[in-house]
Amino acid sequence: MLPRELERQSALIERVGSLPTGVPVELTTTARHRIQGRLGFATDDTVHINTSNGETVWMFDELRSVRRLDRRRFGVVHRLLALLLATACGLSAANLRSKALDIPNGAKVEIQMKAGEKFTGLLRAVAEEGITVELISSQPGAQRVIAFDEMKSLKYPRGGLHPGIVAALTVGALMAIGGLAGGG
Repeated sequence: MLPRELERQSALIERVGSLPTGVPVELTTTARHRIQGRLGFATDDTVHINTSNGETVWMFDELRSVRRLDRRRFGVVHRLLALLLATACGLSAANLRSKALDIPNGAKVEIQMKAGEKFTGLLRAVAEEGITVELISSQPGAQRVIAFDEMKSLKYPRGGLHPGIVAALTVGALMAIGGLAGGG
């Protein structure tokens, strides 16, 4: 046997020896067949597996790999998804920071936290990791430092008139114009 094969086989023996008896495993043979069952016991040369057909005995030199089946596998897709989610969370914090930098100090802001909490305050400072807000809604006068990672959204209402007030003023102006035009 070549040194590389001996090294692979000793790693396989060590792996099987570290598994508890009765754990579900999948053996892959050198012929690329897969055998699933519960690990019985292992000797220096053999592995005993309890399959649905009874107990089978396999020599270590017939095996390519042993995989434990009672633990989740994290394949490439899962790793890419985790990376994508981590990147998306980082981008939202960066977007919130750039949005906060565009808001003038002392402006009224509405903040919604990831935990569901909402409050209104006056923007006092923008730092690398978060903003300082003087609270208006929950604890008037108190200042709070809020990390961008904890924020879900940051809104800057520009202080225009409420749409209902705009509609009432428009109707009133039209009635006044109609009264002037009709009365004269």
